[in-house]
Amino acid sequence: MGDELRRRVPHLRRRCERARLAMALARTAMLDNAAGRWPQAESSATEGLRLAQDMGADHIASHCRTSLGWLAAARGDECAVAETTARTLERSLPQGVRALSAAAYWNRGMASLFHERPEEALDNLVRLTEPGHGAEHPTFALLAALDTAEAAVRVGRHDLADERVRALEAWARRTGAPWARCAAHVTRALLGGARAEDAFRAALDVPGVRSHPLLHARAQLSYGEWLRRGRRRTDARVQIGGALEVFDRLGAEPLRKRAQREQDLTGAPGRRGSSDTGAVNRLTAQEERVAQLAAERLTNREIAAQLRISHRTVGHHLGNVFAKLGINTRTELSRIHAGPSRGERTDAAVGRPRCLRRTTDCPPDSRTGPDL
Repeated sequence: MGDELRRRVPHLRRRCERARLAMALARTAMLDNAAGRWPQAESSATEGLRLAQDMGADHIASHCRTSLGWLAAARGDECAVAETTARTLERSLPQGVRALSAAAYWNRGMASLFHERPEEALDNLVRLTEPGHGAEHPTFALLAALDTAEAAVRVGRHDLADERVRALEAWARRTGAPWARCAAHVTRALLGGARAEDAFRAALDVPGVRSHPLLHARAQLSYGEWLRRGRRRTDARVQIGGALEVFDRLGAEPLRKRAQREQDLTGAPGRRGSSDTGAVNRLTAQEERVAQLAAERLTNREIAAQLRISHRTVGHHLGNVFAKLGINTRTELSRIHAGPSRGERTDAAVGRPRCLRRTTDCPPDSRTGPDL
């Protein structure tokens, strides 16, 4: 389906069929998000949103905002999540468009869960199954079932998690969808019990699940955390390390930080130390690449082009590099991570992580919308 949509986009663009093009871009963005093609998803959703706004097509614009909100939640940009969901809900709730409202509540729940606020996450996610609520929607409740179950387990609501795993298992039996099978196994494992490890392994072995890299990496992280708690640190490092690599590649910053913290707790070699060398060893592979290029005086956009990631992701990585090395400027970075210079520059721009603040800490104009 995704390949077919992508083939249609140039054709629709040549024929100037703007409405159909905008909808195709919105759908492509949603599929690319799930497949881990986040730069392409962001590009499609942004173009689709612009076209929809130019035409006054509010419904299509909200679809595009939904994809951008999901991406912002995964990347840790809570201010963007607040803005996109508020814009969506101010139209979808009064108009009774439950699919869009459900997607907005899911995005909010994801953002809270990934920032380890499970109670807040659950408060948003349960709306997807709440009878009579404007966000009640069975399909999105399934898509968000893993997030709902994880939040529920963390706050001791095992009854709710069990309800979600049974819904996932029923859907997996009916469709055989890899994402549903994997999510059902992970959710079953999160509930614990004698067969938890079997469930984690089954989740990772589902054929086709690697085409959903964020989901697969989350399964690895949860399994690694379970192994670490069982004092199987060597096994835990393998799973957490695999997840960390994927989160780093995708730019899933909150999950990357969680995985890095878990990896540190396993006592992995080369992760501790206060010297410059020890601090450099704490950088992930992607942070190391970004640091090297920044030390060579490349701008964020130049680094992004070379590594084929977004300039915002570069900013995320540089923020982490500076924090881990205890520095504040690229000049200091050059001293630690010496590399060939392309000549003196006066560009003092330093990449900054995108807003990782709680929704309530965002500027007032990013939280406009209905009082929910």
